Formats: sequence, C-alpha cells, structure tokens
Amino acid sequence: NLDGVNYIHVKVAGLLFVATTRVNVSPSLVLELLQRIARVIKDYLGVLSEESLRKNFVLVYELLDEVIVSTCSQIFLLFIFTILWNQILELPLCLSTLPGCCPL
Repeated sequence: NLDGVNYIHVKVAGLLFVATTRVNVSPSLVLELLQRIARVIKDYLGVLSEESLRKNFVLVYELLDEVIVSTCSQIFLLFIFTILWNQILELPLCLSTLPGCCPL
C-alpha cells in the first residue's frame, strides 16, 4: 500500500501483470483475474512474451477491454440479482402486513 493505492501483481512467463485499487478487494480475486487475463492473452497469441505483446498490442488492448467490460457487467448483474433475490425473499413478510393479502 503506497499513498492509499494497493498494488497486486502476478508474474507469468517473465511478464508482470499488475492491478491497482484504492479500495479493499479480495487479493485472491484480483490474482485470479490477472492469471486469467494472462491465460486469455496466451490463448489468443499462442505464446506469451514481451515481443508478442508488442506485435499484437491492439488485439491485447481489445481483449483487456472485453474482459473488463464483461467482468464489470457480470458483477453488476450479480449485484442486481442479489438485490432482487433479497426483495423476493422479503416479499411474503411485506405482504403479510397488508390486510387480506396473506391470510394466516
């Protein structure tokens, strides 16, 4: 932690993949994300090296954009689903307070 910024890194094939965050997050989640990003890049490029990253910078940039956008949307959808699910679980409780809705 330096000046309120957390740095998390993983070394894969001699390359450092680094993530930064200003809030507390699960380090294992970030490490897993970095390892998966490295694996996706290797799958697309065939070999994971500094040279292959330089030659295919645009492709790697697009891959990172896609990974981040899809990850954020999945996290957002999970958040929304959790809120809706909690509201559904509380629904009978709410309805039972209304007269005539849930006869006991």
